[in-house]
Amino acid sequence: MREFKGNVFITPHARDRFIQRRIELSNNANNNCNVYKKMLNMIFRSKLIKYVRKADGRVSEYRENKGCIFICERINSKNFWEKDSVTVITVELSKTYIVDRIDRGYDVSKMQMGAFMENRLLN
Repeated sequence: MREFKGNVFITPHARDRFIQRRIELSNNANNNCNVYKKMLNMIFRSKLIKYVRKADGRVSEYRENKGCIFICERINSKNFWEKDSVTVITVELSKTYIVDRIDRGYDVSKMQMGAFMENRLLN
């Protein structure tokens, strides 16, 4: 799947995580950008890296673009002519992106990844 075509809904939690983990680490010093527009553009250009069907029938997918991993829940349309819907639940950073930022001199504590991810990266 090259690009996602469909309806995208972004939860407030995903928006906050995107700002916290991506926008604050970007080279844009004053952080003036439309977060929803930036997230939508990244999701539409993202590639599917993992597709998981849960026991209750829900479908989760992991999409990646420029070091951001979007964890989404997909709702397949019942009608062929309708678009599928994706709800972005949260945003993670890929390991290569994090290592690249650390090499550039960013502080690991600003990323607020949690103890599990910090131990995994530093060991």
